[in-house]
Amino acid sequence: MNKWSKIAFAVAAAVLLILAGVPEIFIFGALPLFGVTTATTDIDEAMKVIFEDSVTESFVVDTEAFDIFTQDANVKVDETTGGRFIETAQLFHLPAGVGSRAEGEYIPIPQGPTVVNSRINLRKVMGVLEMTGEVFDTVKSNEGAFMNYASRAMPLLVELVNNELDRMLLGYGAGVVARIDDAAPDATIGIDSSFGVNGYTKAWTLFQENETIRIGPNADGSAMRVGQAKVLDVDPEGNAGDGLLTLDALPAGGVDNDFIFMGDTNVASSQTAAGEDREVMGLLGMVDDGSILQVFQNINRSTFRKWQSVVHTASGPLLENVLVSADDAVFEKGAGVPSIVLSSRDQLREYWKDLKSDRSINDPRGQFDGGLNNKGLKIHTGDRTLTLRASRKLPPQITFMLSPDTFKRFHNVGWKWDDRTGSIWNRVGDGTGHKDAFFAVGYIRLQTACTNPRKNVVIRGLTVTP
Repeated sequence: MNKWSKIAFAVAAAVLLILAGVPEIFIFGALPLFGVTTATTDIDEAMKVIFEDSVTESFVVDTEAFDIFTQDANVKVDETTGGRFIETAQLFHLPAGVGSRAEGEYIPIPQGPTVVNSRINLRKVMGVLEMTGEVFDTVKSNEGAFMNYASRAMPLLVELVNNELDRMLLGYGAGVVARIDDAAPDATIGIDSSFGVNGYTKAWTLFQENETIRIGPNADGSAMRVGQAKVLDVDPEGNAGDGLLTLDALPAGGVDNDFIFMGDTNVASSQTAAGEDREVMGLLGMVDDGSILQVFQNINRSTFRKWQSVVHTASGPLLENVLVSADDAVFEKGAGVPSIVLSSRDQLREYWKDLKSDRSINDPRGQFDGGLNNKGLKIHTGDRTLTLRASRKLPPQITFMLSPDTFKRFHNVGWKWDDRTGSIWNRVGDGTGHKDAFFAVGYIRLQTACTNPRKNVVIRGLTVTP
């Protein structure tokens, strides 16, 4: 058989194999092309519309704290390290000189300004979808089938992403979720210390079923216990209301007071070995005087008082006089004029009870509507009206009074699906081989920041009456 006959025979064989339903990647004895998936143009467009728009919008609309932060896309690219960061200049001391002088005397000598650069590094929040080969075949058959699948899968992914972002935006970047509060921990563990802070209760609000966690003895994530644990159940009544987690198994060596992080066998959402946060910065880190987060945005709070938020200490529930006193304190000490109060539902109930005690309703009809509207509570401070908002994951021991114009949200793009292989879909594989299943990875690079912490106040020491 000559060369041309061989080629003709091979082509004919390939055609027969294709008609018989044998994938082209097996023709001519070639190895399977693992990890490369092709999608039609229609499906590619449908994926972009469904995923990109839906997830990005849900971040802002469905979370309890994320819409406090406004968007700022002035992202600086560090060509040396390849990392993305935002650099801002903080003016701590004015470049001026003031004094009273007699005729002909020297004018005041101005002092030089104090300018310190703060650096804000973007963090990557990721989400993953996975499906079997059969589902994938159905999905790629037509645009309608894909959208039907997306309508089921996307809400679940959005719920998970929103839950994590909500938690991050109330923390301080280190990724600590809670601590083990159990003298003899096993597959069922008591928890306490929301965000790892002693005395902060209702840690159970920071967890949900089917997520995986890591534990370790240190808040910086060092010396982590080996292995992950899947959360099978979250009991809000257990451990005196702090919460009880049922796990598939406790990682070996886990003990009382271990810190709990989100994560899996490969990576935990804790700080890196270099001390860099993996998670987005939250209000506990931004609105703080240094007692929780000493170095904020690359600036040490002990060096500059203006980088310390105002702290107002209470010794009871969130009453009207507490809010007014805290508002006075932030105005006097930091020239802050907050317009939002972010508190727990427990403390909003306390505030509502305080309002009811000195107000009466005279209704000639003999009836009136009662109850608490967590979105409608307001307080008048003389020159403005503050809106009170409730956050499910915020511990009842603290309340924030915020000046929204001092907060920023930085990101380079919106939600993006990783399509560097030519498609967002990749084949699932392990050490044995590749499976008849596919996964897609999406992410958003973002960070939140505060340009003037002193204009915000945190109320600590709040209690809840029975």
